[in-house]
Amino acid sequence: MPLVPGAREEGWALQGRGVSCECCDPDILEKRVEDAAIEEAKKLGVKEIKLSIAGHRSWPDRLFFAAVRRLLFVEYKRPGEEPRKDQARKIRDLRALGFKVEVISCMEEARRSVRRFARQGH
Repeated sequence: MPLVPGAREEGWALQGRGVSCECCDPDILEKRVEDAAIEEAKKLGVKEIKLSIAGHRSWPDRLFFAAVRRLLFVEYKRPGEEPRKDQARKIRDLRALGFKVEVISCMEEARRSVRRFARQGH
């Protein structure tokens, strides 16, 4: 499973790697992975927003909200892609502050992640 630089020390790796499902085809666009999560969130009543913060690059793509002030940041990637160095640094920074951050590159993993978040929280 490919890791982002520093991932081993941080205790995280990319989600969805090594999954042999049709949705993890390397030709699938990042948007399709993201759309799968958005669709699942709507079904489950989980609120989400697209993060586009002017003047601040590297933030994860989406923020999911659940009851009891739970937050989940998610960075979506095409199958086979990894976060850029600046994105990996932002992910480490957010995790150091205690936030849950996932990197997902598979449509099915995107759906499972939202279901887990809706059910249990992170």
